[in-house]
Amino acid sequence: MIIKETYKERFIRTYSDEGFKIRQVSTGIVYDEAVDVVDKEYVETDEKRDDRPADAGEAAELLSIITGEG
Repeated sequence: MIIKETYKERFIRTYSDEGFKIRQVSTGIVYDEAVDVVDKEYVETDEKRDDRPADAGEAAELLSIITGEG
């Protein structure tokens, strides 16, 4: 099932609670999970997510890109 939750009070985090990748409906792009500023529609795929742990530096860099703080 697709889960949507508020992230850092201004973003919407979307992911599958069953460990599947998600596809953005309007673009067709597939993600492990998504963090958006506006609500977008996603559907679950039948492809399992890559759950490798993110490197701390990589995670910090990605977060700064998303939030515009870097």
